[in-house]
Amino acid sequence: MPSAGAPPERDAGGLDDWEIETAKVVVAVFLQEQDVFDRHDREDLLHECLIHWLAVRGNYVAARGASVRTYMRRVLRHKLADLLDRETAQKRGGQQRPLSLDAPGGPSAEEDDDPLADSVADASIAGDTEAEAEQARLSERLQQFREDLAPGARQLFDALLREGSMAKAAHVLRQPRSNLYRVREEIARMAREQGLDEFLD
Repeated sequence: MPSAGAPPERDAGGLDDWEIETAKVVVAVFLQEQDVFDRHDREDLLHECLIHWLAVRGNYVAARGASVRTYMRRVLRHKLADLLDRETAQKRGGQQRPLSLDAPGGPSAEEDDDPLADSVADASIAGDTEAEAEQARLSERLQQFREDLAPGARQLFDALLREGSMAKAAHVLRQPRSNLYRVREEIARMAREQGLDEFLD
């Protein structure tokens, strides 16, 4: 049995259900926080996130303290922030959006044979209507949770989602970390009471 916080065993290149669900939650929250991408971009963003996660998940070190789920969310938030920066820069420059991976002129036949890409594509297609409905309900719960926070707590909540760490959130908010820990504990308490702590730790 793997140690606490360690990623479960899997076949090389495979994706566990929890990894796919975690990525869906991160993408859903991201789509609610910005106005550059919309819900029609959800599958492309999910695909990008899962491909990136497959490439970097081997860098996870349990001894550093964060759970593998926390590490994954942090990695994907940074990936989405990079995609947002790139998309914003392209729109400012008047360039067209990059083609979807499924669009003509996308990856070559050789790239289509990539087993990692196939694994992600299969995992995305596998989601049925019930799973999508559950994801929508979770997304609504997270949005309501955010709206119920006091203004100061909501600012910290948003900063933590964007930046992925207290140090960076404190820098963005221009507040000492010591002033924010109590607010973070209150957010964590509310998340536990509503059964959302697994998605917000």
